[in-house]
Amino acid sequence: MEVWKSIIAAIKANDIIILHRHILPDGDAIGSQLALKQLINLNFPKKNVYAVGTMVEYLTFLGTMDVINDDLYKDALVIVTDTANTERIDDQRYNLAKTIIKIDHHPNNDEYGDYQWVDTTYPAACEMIADFMFANNLICNELIAKCLLTGIITDTTRFMLRQISSRTFLITSKLLESYKQNITTIYEKLDYKNSNEVELLKYCYSNYQISPQGIINLVISNKYLNKLNISADKAAFHVNIFNNVINHPIWVVGIEYPDQHIRCELRTSDNMIKVNTVAQQFGGGGHNSAAGCKVWSQNDFNKLVKALENLL
Repeated sequence: MEVWKSIIAAIKANDIIILHRHILPDGDAIGSQLALKQLINLNFPKKNVYAVGTMVEYLTFLGTMDVINDDLYKDALVIVTDTANTERIDDQRYNLAKTIIKIDHHPNNDEYGDYQWVDTTYPAACEMIADFMFANNLICNELIAKCLLTGIITDTTRFMLRQISSRTFLITSKLLESYKQNITTIYEKLDYKNSNEVELLKYCYSNYQISPQGIINLVISNKYLNKLNISADKAAFHVNIFNNVINHPIWVVGIEYPDQHIRCELRTSDNMIKVNTVAQQFGGGGHNSAAGCKVWSQNDFNKLVKALENLL
């Protein structure tokens, strides 16, 4: 693939490489970013590679973020993974870089970067990185495999959603050859929950609303999350609890953060519905079946639900 040659050439040509991904990161965002960092470190050991952005607690088993000065960007190559549009790139210093590469599996509505590898047939950015790695005979290790497996597992919702194909399972099989532990160790890290999180799930099932057109919707307040000592990021991880409810193909969960913005996770189990078109109306984006945005009030959240009703 021609773009792969451009990516490798850019890596070889730059001594400083800085990796970005989207805000409010999930397993695929963190996994693709940290896997790529380790992949470059392992195969191009003379490079200085940094991963930047805000980390989320439940994914710290994959690694940590770097804190760097602005002056590093002047002669740097920036690679942005798993991020459809520039507004959602975590750490807007990315645009200070000399060269920018976009690697993403979302619809390419914002064509940023000097080089773009965008392919919506991949269910996860981590599958893209893995395919790139194997096709170019790059060395993999257990940490890289763990990051990539985590991204594939989370973005496919345990191999249940999106464009899962034989390629997905072939790549997963190859990664497991490098990952020396049982894959259940990753599931345990992702699925671990304490009694307070069980209370949160009980709250979700007891307090969700159904709009006149059948949209399941719920806002979880920051006050309630503080009471349970659960982070907003961790709460967002449970968005798929309303998956496959008969006659309710769309659901949206809002999680209030300390600054009072509400992170909205939009989902659908119907392949003909494109919830990302609604997310885009509210400054967000994502996949046809899974998208996100943020609003700043309950009233705006209600407008979001109304927009999803109109879509339905």
